[in-house]
Amino acid sequence: MTAFADRARAAILGQFIGDAMALGSHWHYNLLERTRLYPAGINGFERPVPGHYHAGREPGEPTHYGDAAMLLLRSVVADRGFDERRFGRRFVTAFNAEYVGYRDKPTRITIENALPHLDDPDFSFQCGADDFQTVSMCRLAPIVVLHAGGADRDAVVERAVRVTQANAEAVSHNRAYAWILDTLLHGGELRTAIVSGCSELTGPGAELVQIRLGDALSMEGSSVVDATGLVGRSCYLPCTFPSIIHACLHHDGDFAAAILETVRAGGDNASRAACVGAIMGAALGTAAIPQDYVRRLRARDEIDALVDCLLALRAENGSSAGRRSKASPGARD
Repeated sequence: MTAFADRARAAILGQFIGDAMALGSHWHYNLLERTRLYPAGINGFERPVPGHYHAGREPGEPTHYGDAAMLLLRSVVADRGFDERRFGRRFVTAFNAEYVGYRDKPTRITIENALPHLDDPDFSFQCGADDFQTVSMCRLAPIVVLHAGGADRDAVVERAVRVTQANAEAVSHNRAYAWILDTLLHGGELRTAIVSGCSELTGPGAELVQIRLGDALSMEGSSVVDATGLVGRSCYLPCTFPSIIHACLHHDGDFAAAILETVRAGGDNASRAACVGAIMGAALGTAAIPQDYVRRLRARDEIDALVDCLLALRAENGSSAGRRSKASPGARD
């Protein structure tokens, strides 16, 4: 296995592990109340309590974010690349009325916008919700793996985001995140990848990304729990993006600590932990991921098989690394 392939596998595994580790503790904003519900503390893979958003799911299963992430991974493999129309139809069908699980605001709005056009072959599926939560970012790793180093990376990322989030701020933050992952997949250093991915970004919304980077860097002396509290624990990118960056920098070199402290920080920890898992996986490779985390992931066998297919597809496409854009630094894999 090449170094790129190992980091790519770790990024995608890390994304799903982060989401699953937060299943039971997801959307607990009152940390004192959470302590009463989980007196042994938060150690990852907690079972959701009765009445919780994910009640009925078992430890190791995904949140609704993980469901959408799996749908995207399956779609990219099945379609031999990202096709926004096919993914959009699958997304609306999967998360429509018969879905058993939580449907967040951008999902509900996307369904409302797209459902009347589901049978129209010319419908673009580029009119998702005007929303800037972290819902696209926490499933994006497979697209970055497939297009890392390619001049088309940013365009494909934008199309993927706009399926459920037709919002310039969401697009800009996802572009920065993709840049970070791309740099790490090609062996870049974590801090350099993060700072360059945010500070050198151009286009609509770039200045907001740079503000979030500044927020993250200003909190470096704080714990992940405290830093997350400073910017807020909600689902929106002004809160989640600096928390993600901070957790990775604060625990540089330690996959388990970065992801576990993100989960312990509460609020929308599932989306943040998925992104932290992807970044740390891309930075450190599979050897850094505790095997217990992998074993507890219920979909691990399917994820492994799909990653094999994704890497084979990238190889068939010539790895796209030879078609580098200025915004895609790093050496060829």
